[in-house]
Amino acid sequence: MTIIAYRQLRVALWTDMQMIDQPASRPVYLQTIMSAWTIVDAAHRLRVLVRKLPGLKNGPAKSLFLKAVEQVEPLRHAVQHLDGEIEQLLANGQPLWGFLTWVKADGPDDVPVIGILLPGALGPTWEVRARPFGRDIEVPIGLIELTAAGMTVSLTDVVAIIQRFARSLERAAAEAFSAIPAGATNFRATFDPSLD
Repeated sequence: MTIIAYRQLRVALWTDMQMIDQPASRPVYLQTIMSAWTIVDAAHRLRVLVRKLPGLKNGPAKSLFLKAVEQVEPLRHAVQHLDGEIEQLLANGQPLWGFLTWVKADGPDDVPVIGILLPGALGPTWEVRARPFGRDIEVPIGLIELTAAGMTVSLTDVVAIIQRFARSLERAAAEAFSAIPAGATNFRATFDPSLD
């Protein structure tokens, strides 16, 4: 779910950048916000599942995954309890669903352009930051960050660790379960994904 939502988010942001001189497209904006929050929610749910997955050893790969994805939890809780946060967010001039920043580059030699999606209006004290310097950039859209409820999370980094962990988890699980004897009805495998 996170990987699909991230792909949809990149397409929506790319579409938005292509329409820079045209009136805002409500469906594109809705797709970006929906995809960003789907990543947050799905990453949180995956973290909960991984913590309780039977047979998965508490090795370095699991620890790295849990720590990296932990950063979405405060965002997820903020949006889940939005009814209790609305007054404070509005008083501070913060958009309820936050805002997105990203970097667009058509190629490795292209000058990167920082994009921003600000639903609603920002209060006078808000600063918007994007940190593309010294980082690799996915082409044409990358380094996507969601800022909401006073927190910023790199959706690009969260999805990258999920992809990396999922590949190693699938390999480790396939290897562990390949040892199941034919006809076995009660077999428990233990597996430990490695760091790629």
